[in-house]
Amino acid sequence: MMQCFILFSAVLVFAFQSSYADRIAAAKVGTCRRKVAYGIIRMRRFECTIMGGAWNGSPGSRDWIDCHLDWCQVITSETVGTGQVWAVCEYDIQTADVKRTYGIIRMIRSDCDKLNGKYNGNPTNSEWTDCHLYWCQFDGQQYVIDGIVPASVDQCSGPKVAYGIIRMISRECTQLGGKWNGDPGANDWIDCHLDMCVTIACEPRDEWADIQVCDNKYSSATFTCSITYKVGTSKTTSSENGGSTSITVEQSFELEGIFKTSLKTTTGFSWSTSSSETYTTSSERTLSLSIPPHTSVKMQQVTGYCGNYRVDTVHYRNVDVLTKAYLEQGDLD
Repeated sequence: MMQCFILFSAVLVFAFQSSYADRIAAAKVGTCRRKVAYGIIRMRRFECTIMGGAWNGSPGSRDWIDCHLDWCQVITSETVGTGQVWAVCEYDIQTADVKRTYGIIRMIRSDCDKLNGKYNGNPTNSEWTDCHLYWCQFDGQQYVIDGIVPASVDQCSGPKVAYGIIRMISRECTQLGGKWNGDPGANDWIDCHLDMCVTIACEPRDEWADIQVCDNKYSSATFTCSITYKVGTSKTTSSENGGSTSITVEQSFELEGIFKTSLKTTTGFSWSTSSSETYTTSSERTLSLSIPPHTSVKMQQVTGYCGNYRVDTVHYRNVDVLTKAYLEQGDLD
């Protein structure tokens, strides 16, 4: 079984910046836009090569090594790096039959279960174990990360999913807001204690998306049009990183924060007042609309996009297809 190693343990921590600056993603040495630390993951050499890491000595391709990687700040308003960056793959992706970088993160079994990880033997829920997990890669030059990354304790937008350690120099752990045991020197290598957070980084946008056109232009009678629409959040899949149409609590918290604070609307919709329901798993609804004679009406709703996520709001407008006039606008029940 291929492995990469991050040891995990409980400890207190403080944040040092906001806007995800307290979260880090792994990257090839020298490619971070904002490097926070130089840390070690335990993995086989060929996996380290894939991730762009460095190592000491001349190990064989499948030998276990300390893979040295840069750790970049994840900031929603900036690209993360000039190459690929890496995060622990999300829950559903862990069970997908797609080849990815594979390794071990040390954590308690209950945290491993949350991540859909695997382990040997039958440890108790509170026992530390080697949790076997996949790592997913993202383009550091794009505003998109969708995975689980280390962060300062208590800085996850929603509930944290795990707790652990990355090997790094103590002064870099201090900069990141981590904690450690003992009294090491500033340049000593230590086990830096951090949370693991579901992290979504993107450049959000919105638009008026078409729901349905009700065409009654050739009739002299009023027509009742049945309309099916969706409200909530869905996620599309990709061949590389997979995905799920079911939105977790952690993803919901992340997306709500992004759309309420980072989106520059082009629709005029007030995202800051959008309800929390908007960021839960999408559900289908229906309504009936009376269309006057000799009229064609198009219903649209405000829809937001963040990477592979689509957020359909309750805010709608009806447009006369023939005259392009806006007939009405408001919120759907």
